[in-house]
Amino acid sequence: MKKALSIILALAMMLSILSAIGVSAFADDEPDEPIVIAAPELTFTGREVNAYVFVEEATTSIYCLFPDVLPDVLYITPEDYLNVIYTDQFTAEYADGVYTVTNAYGVTMTLDAANNTLYVEDYDSFSDCFINQEGSSVEINYVKYKDGDYSVLPHAVTIDLGAYGVDVLEEDGKVYLPLTVIAAMFSITYNNAVYMDGDIYFVHTFDPESFYDYEVDQSPLYEETERSPEMAQFTYNTLCLFFDYFFGKPSNAILAETLNEKGLDAALDEFDELTPFIKELLLSENRSEYLTGLAALGIYLYDGGHTVLLNTPVIGLNYYSETPLMSLWYDDIMDETDVADLFWDTYYYMIDLYNYGEPIAAARAEAYEAIEDEIVHEWEEDGAFLIIHGDTAVFVFDSFEEDTPYDFKEALDIAAEAGCVNFLIDDSLNGGGYVAANNYICCLLANSAETRSNVIYNASENPFSGSVYEYSYYIDLNLDGEFDDADCEVYYDFNFAVLTSGYAFSCGNALPIMAGRSGVMVIGEPSSGGSCYVTERYLADGLSFPIGDIGKTVLPDGTDVDLGAPVDVDLRKIDDEGNVDYSGFYDLDAISALIKEFYGESGVIYGDVNDDGAVNKKDSLRLKQYLADPDNNAVNLAAADVNDDGAVNKKDSLRLKQYLAGWDVVLGPEAVEVA
Repeated sequence: MKKALSIILALAMMLSILSAIGVSAFADDEPDEPIVIAAPELTFTGREVNAYVFVEEATTSIYCLFPDVLPDVLYITPEDYLNVIYTDQFTAEYADGVYTVTNAYGVTMTLDAANNTLYVEDYDSFSDCFINQEGSSVEINYVKYKDGDYSVLPHAVTIDLGAYGVDVLEEDGKVYLPLTVIAAMFSITYNNAVYMDGDIYFVHTFDPESFYDYEVDQSPLYEETERSPEMAQFTYNTLCLFFDYFFGKPSNAILAETLNEKGLDAALDEFDELTPFIKELLLSENRSEYLTGLAALGIYLYDGGHTVLLNTPVIGLNYYSETPLMSLWYDDIMDETDVADLFWDTYYYMIDLYNYGEPIAAARAEAYEAIEDEIVHEWEEDGAFLIIHGDTAVFVFDSFEEDTPYDFKEALDIAAEAGCVNFLIDDSLNGGGYVAANNYICCLLANSAETRSNVIYNASENPFSGSVYEYSYYIDLNLDGEFDDADCEVYYDFNFAVLTSGYAFSCGNALPIMAGRSGVMVIGEPSSGGSCYVTERYLADGLSFPIGDIGKTVLPDGTDVDLGAPVDVDLRKIDDEGNVDYSGFYDLDAISALIKEFYGESGVIYGDVNDDGAVNKKDSLRLKQYLADPDNNAVNLAAADVNDDGAVNKKDSLRLKQYLAGWDVVLGPEAVEVA
């Protein structure tokens, strides 16, 4: 099958090249001089198309163009698209051979139809407009934007659309782009559009009540089992455009670095022995093979859970198994072929990734079931509950829901009323969710009698324009609907700690990172990544998948949050064969003692770096290992700070060696410098 596809593609490419220079593949004699024939002008047909604008009824119609060679590819004017997904209005005008699209604040984007190029001097400002939330079901009312500024300014961007086989079309003084291209540039994380079965659907992606996902029959997307070579090539080209420019390229995606350097097409050609085969499938006229190609590409672009190309065929099979395409695909993946083998290798690889949290979940279930009578409150709708174990409260939640801040504050109030000293946030199986909910929790953790602040700071990187924007939000900490000084008075005198793991992703990853930077103790194991904002992307053929978008969260100092949160105490037990025991993750007695030690509220044996109750050469060795590789060598940080200067560094290592060698030195608060 590989060989057959290679031959077909090679022939198609050869014919395409020969045609482009005006030479017939079947000419008897080669001309003495090359005959240059201009590429034929792309012909198209225009018509009004019904548009569903965030609601179930067709609310308007939009005039669009359809290339004759690509009759299922809808072209739309940029202003018609942008004026739906934003409430601000965009205008367009033609002058000097280029079309200029201007936003409501005078920032422009230009399109050169003759050269098929697109130029944006300041993408960030051009797209910084009010988002249309008509028909949306989510309204976050406890976060309000305060201010922000660039720490790295955006640079101008030119996209050679022609290099991706994308023509910029003109008709009657207007310019048109493929819907899939303009939507890739301006999906705005939340709004997008898809063309299906003769209509346009403008949708709020990932809205819990999206009419498109739950009300619209999407089976027409799965009717055809074959596609034209032109459609196969166009879909592949725009997929490359997607990932070259509009993917966040998170550092934990296998292909990210090569993709950033060479682009998707070249990366697939040379990354490893499998990727050229995946490229063949992506270009196949057989849509079943194409689905398997998408799934396999997902391995290389998988970023922990935001970008999941496997979603495309699997969702189709779940809901539209009786359609011709999904019936064919199911038969194909159950057959004994290279393509079927590739899919099942992909499937089990992804299952292994998703199953990372199973031993953690099992350890937690066993531990919490043993103290089930200590669960004092549950928020069943949000899947959260509160444990009070001695003087330690444990707030357990596995996703950031819209109402999580209300649950969290109520949990704090219950714990305060019960006289708790420690407050542990169990983030260990948290897969993410609403960023606003994370901002609320992190702001409350950072607030204290000294800081008295209701402001949270963060930063966003845009890989498309190269910008880094530092911003701040007011948080309604008392949840009374007002943003005022009363919010600054909401703080709790707990020893806070966050329990995290390698399963914690997206906001579940951001929480321990941001909390740790506020001085909150972080325990467990280093968290996972998930820096990119997530949205739904629609391919040229209407199929969709979730993707890490061009908005990418970083810390204000530029720290890459995909590297995960470091921990103050690693709770894993790892044997010589690398097997991990997570039972210590949920030993609340031990955790309570660790929290108190971290905050200096119990006796600390200075120098007992490995926490075995004695100070000896093992502690000196462990401290040396920790300083060389902090992420993989757990120490008791309070005990390791033997000179009591607030930091664990080489001075402590030297002091401990002097002490063990019998020098007249003291460990701990009474320590003095020794020459």
